[in-house]
Amino acid sequence: MRAWFVVLSIFVVRVLLLPGAALATTPASQDGLQINWHVANSSGLRNPGAFPASAYANGTYLVSSWANVGGRIWASKDARNWSVVWKGNDVPTYIVPGGPGFVAWASGILVSKNGHKWTSANAGVPRRLLNSDYVQLASVNGVVAAFPGSGGGFWSSDGLTWRAIAKGAGPVGPITLAGDGSSLWALTGGRDFDTGTLSPVKVWMTTDGKNWSVTSQLPDSRHSSGLSAAFGPLGGVVIGGARAWYAADGVHWHEATNTPSITAKGPDVINAVVADESGFIVTARRDQPGCVYDPAQSRAITWTSVDGKTWRKMSSTGFLGREIDQLFISGRTLFGISIDWSHENLNGTGVAWRAPLPMVATDNAPPPSPLPKPGNQGC
Repeated sequence: MRAWFVVLSIFVVRVLLLPGAALATTPASQDGLQINWHVANSSGLRNPGAFPASAYANGTYLVSSWANVGGRIWASKDARNWSVVWKGNDVPTYIVPGGPGFVAWASGILVSKNGHKWTSANAGVPRRLLNSDYVQLASVNGVVAAFPGSGGGFWSSDGLTWRAIAKGAGPVGPITLAGDGSSLWALTGGRDFDTGTLSPVKVWMTTDGKNWSVTSQLPDSRHSSGLSAAFGPLGGVVIGGARAWYAADGVHWHEATNTPSITAKGPDVINAVVADESGFIVTARRDQPGCVYDPAQSRAITWTSVDGKTWRKMSSTGFLGREIDQLFISGRTLFGISIDWSHENLNGTGVAWRAPLPMVATDNAPPPSPLPKPGNQGC
């Protein structure tokens, strides 16, 4: 009996050593963070035209929209069912948590304690900020930072009284702003189309909105423009032009293997970027080639990365004539606020999408193939 056991054991060991058997015991290659969108049972969001801004704090989700009826702010408690809470002739291009609760920019400062009742608060706004055609807002630890297109910067802890950031002590004309709640980053430099100058992209950081420092710069970034960024538990990512960058610590930046901003089929327009404990998620829009823009012929694209180094494109089947403009993360659910242009509605139809998020995502699949040079996509 013992002899038969020894023979059987030798046979099993030899089988396990066969190449086929070894492959059978190797875990399948994981190809990153998978996002599987499903239409959420939602209401509201009528005739949006576009969703240029969003914010979340204290259980309230907010998005802004514009259409031929003017600007709107919409509020929701579940990111599915929305109602209009503010109307005006101007479109809120930024909404951030901070000050009394929320602060928005719509050709002036709007403030709200709960996101549902909004008031104009321009009495304490500096003239340089109030008269600017373009203003960027961001917040960190309840403090709101504002940067007018004319240069300089301001901060406010209540949304009512604003103070200037010391000259030379903060970013001027940032390309983009991004924060994780406890820190705020600003990117400056790159290609200046007005002056034609090129400079490396500098990365500024603050924890209070008024005291800034340059922490690093992006490698090979002198020609960059139109950047988008996100920071979170896994570090930060920056995307724009023909490149993307990542930094696990937000300081030491590396160029990514590929980028969601350009593919073999041409450039993608980045709509939203978010950082999660499982990775980074980008929603983009790919327009049809040529000179005529028809939103019904554009396609929404979702990209993900577990570390910012390698980006994976999700399936875009069913997303022709759609775009996902804003992203929210609630628990382990990703929400996308989208416009559906496929029903011949000139102002589009607002749609909420949802997708489950894993606690952890891994990516040990082969990297994407080298990117071919895209053909001429313009006029």
